[in-house]
Amino acid sequence: MPLLPVALLQELLRHPEGAFFSGHPLPAYLRSGPLPQSVDRVYALHRALGSRELPLPATTVITAAMSNINTPQEWAALRTLNPSAQSAAQPTRLNQENASWAATPPPNLSPLP
Repeated sequence: MPLLPVALLQELLRHPEGAFFSGHPLPAYLRSGPLPQSVDRVYALHRALGSRELPLPATTVITAAMSNINTPQEWAALRTLNPSAQSAAQPTRLNQENASWAATPPPNLSPLP
């Protein structure tokens, strides 16, 4: 997910019980805890840990941000659509547009008891 804005990851961190976005099991913030041995799917992991499912704004920019890149062809297509993706050091239009998506910083998280 090379176009994922930091603001979306910060939103996950706001939920100490763990969180993921509706329709997308990853990225996720997971809390520590014992797992049943039978967890074999990411959604099952979220259920086992009690992760919170968060709504995801349905915008073209957010949809693009949730796109995964697995092949050289997908990477080439992404670079065609977003030349800024060539370098992680360059700000992308996506990140600039979503810089204010999360207006407040995530809370300081302490270890679970």
